[in-house]
Amino acid sequence: MIKYLSRKLENYISPLIKLIMAVPVICWILFAVLWFSAVEFRIFFILVIVCCPVFLIDILDALKGVPKDLRDMMLSFRPTKMQYIRKLLLPAIVPAVLTSWKINLSLAIRVVTIVELVGAVSGIGFALNIAQANFSVAEVFAWTIVLIIILLAAQVLVSWVESKALRWRV
Repeated sequence: MIKYLSRKLENYISPLIKLIMAVPVICWILFAVLWFSAVEFRIFFILVIVCCPVFLIDILDALKGVPKDLRDMMLSFRPTKMQYIRKLLLPAIVPAVLTSWKINLSLAIRVVTIVELVGAVSGIGFALNIAQANFSVAEVFAWTIVLIIILLAAQVLVSWVESKALRWRV
């Protein structure tokens, strides 16, 4: 939101976001393994560094997508900053935020699995690594099914939230 309201901040942050997104995920994973000793913090760092830029871009695009006529009309009522955000901007970005969640859930599950595969001593990624080392195709398939079930359950939850938040849409 702040980035949307401040053109200077957007001009400063946009190149930084593009730079972060240009770095391959595997590089971020290796940096996290080298920089941080706590496995949970590594996973958190990777999720933030990989998923947040996508969220920021989606939200900023949604904010920019609010028609100028609608913004001008809202401003003609002289709302406070909070009213402007609460009554116009937040409702306008909800569909984009939910879509971004749907996309980022899949990305997050894949990234966490790879992080666990490379630099963890527990988790599904670690279990996949052990299964691969033991040449256990059945275990790899089993863990893959578990990952699919987790993703589908998360997407059902987001779809349920979407149906409640956007019940005005047909």
